[in-house]
Amino acid sequence: MPPAWRKATRNMVMATASLDRALKQVRGLNVSGNPEVGFVLISASGELETSVEFISTWAKSRLARPVLFQNSLHNATTGFASIHFKIVGPVFTLSSVETAPQEAFETAEILLKENSCRVCLVTVVEGHKALANAMGEQGVSEGACTFVVTTEAHAQALGLSPRADVPQLASLNFTKNPQS
Repeated sequence: MPPAWRKATRNMVMATASLDRALKQVRGLNVSGNPEVGFVLISASGELETSVEFISTWAKSRLARPVLFQNSLHNATTGFASIHFKIVGPVFTLSSVETAPQEAFETAEILLKENSCRVCLVTVVEGHKALANAMGEQGVSEGACTFVVTTEAHAQALGLSPRADVPQLASLNFTKNPQS
């Protein structure tokens, strides 16, 4: 891992790796410093493991470790990925359980319709397997998935063919079956 990642959380690593894989599939898209690229990250639980570590440390030693506090915030993963990819367009962190994909894709659609960006990266991330295992809960899935969302016209301008439309993506249910 790069030195800048030494304090990265599981969510940060998974989301950033997912973004990297998705962006490698879209040739001709320059994300770095491009104000026409937006980013929406959604997570039902956010930085759950880091939050537990922060609260546990506080309870045991009455010491509030700044790095743990900073990394426990819901927008910590979004900030980490934005800095890594130099995303300067609109960036949002959403937290929802049942309607997560729908809200993320609706946000991306609004950003595109309002011309706030021409491309929107949408990442869904959940990372709390280690915490669940520590509590004796087995079979908890974790991971990240990234979609590159744009209008049909802009996709054609980039020489890309759409793979799905927003209503189709919004109907995905990541909380019921995160493996699919």
